[in-house]
Amino acid sequence: MYSPDGWMSCHMTAGEDPGDGTELASYSGYYGPVKMRADEKIVEHHVRDSTNDWMLGTVQERTYRIDGDTLHLSAEMNGNLIEVVWSRDRS
Repeated sequence: MYSPDGWMSCHMTAGEDPGDGTELASYSGYYGPVKMRADEKIVEHHVRDSTNDWMLGTVQERTYRIDGDTLHLSAEMNGNLIEVVWSRDRS
């Protein structure tokens, strides 16, 4: 989520939802101020707090691309290119 006042929040889960109220295999979340570098197509997530200690105080750079209501964020992590695709809900 990106807010109009310059903050972001990211919450991600992995694993299958068993549908019985039990926890998923993993959860990760972080938030903080966001800075756009539009000329480079990079967004900076300045991590204020996170479920992962190693992320605290870091700047997570993501390359971005926007197609209509769809946002593509990508980053290299541990030698792998990771892409997350988000769609805007207009309901």
